[in-house]
Amino acid sequence: MKRRQLRVAIIGAGRAGLGLARALRRSRMGSVAVLSRSESPAEWSRVIARANVILVCVPDDSIPLVVRRLAGHDLGARTLLHTSGSAPLSSFAPLRSMGTETGVLHPLISFPPVRGGGARRIDLAGITFSIEGTARARSDAATLARRMGGSPIRVPESRRAAWHLAATMVSNGLVALIGSGLDLASRRAGLSEQQARRAFLPLARISLDNVARLGSRRALTGPVSRGDRATVARHIAALARESAAVRHLYATLSSSMIDLAMADGRLSAKDGRAMRRILRSSLTHSDTIA
Repeated sequence: MKRRQLRVAIIGAGRAGLGLARALRRSRMGSVAVLSRSESPAEWSRVIARANVILVCVPDDSIPLVVRRLAGHDLGARTLLHTSGSAPLSSFAPLRSMGTETGVLHPLISFPPVRGGGARRIDLAGITFSIEGTARARSDAATLARRMGGSPIRVPESRRAAWHLAATMVSNGLVALIGSGLDLASRRAGLSEQQARRAFLPLARISLDNVARLGSRRALTGPVSRGDRATVARHIAALARESAAVRHLYATLSSSMIDLAMADGRLSAKDGRAMRRILRSSLTHSDTIA
């Protein structure tokens, strides 16, 4: 059976759109074109007429605008995929009712900012793509994921919000956490921003490598996992001059560390309760630790 040749039109010239366009072109796809929302109607018509797969790479709040614009074209049985991690498939219901095959192709990757020369080259080998939608949309999405070197996994519509929540915590949350730590090192440990990055980012990379090899329970190290109350008490004393947000972040993360250490058998329930009592001392009466 002859493999269906996919000709892709990408709507959105931001990080995701340009990053995926480069990856698809490197995979020697027959045709890959990028449309920005500022392109003329004539250009949209020309590009869409040549494509049999439309990949929508715009922010979620811009999806209704794109749907209205696409509704003015005769899409027929083309496949339309969007790269949002959580926007429901119902967002494209008006196009589905016209016979368009709709689905999801969400790359589990953080694309860097677009600069003067366009999107920086990103290797998508080994990256997981969540897919969902009609049978043909899923098939086309899986084909695109594999052509870019990735691995498709079907995430049902009912689970996509949880999928995206996990992705946000692991990626965006990690960036925010590291940023808080580097800021603390700069303000309180006397390091410049560059020195802080140079000193602490190798530690973060080693921790991620350990999670990859061992899993999060066994990868956990540090005073909380050892039940070292004296060190945690010193941390809390150092936190006294910090904002409530920083104190709460430390206490919340430490509470999660207690859960991991107890699940791994390194911290007894008694020691875990004692550690939580110490953590509560770092918070105001309006804050709580589970």
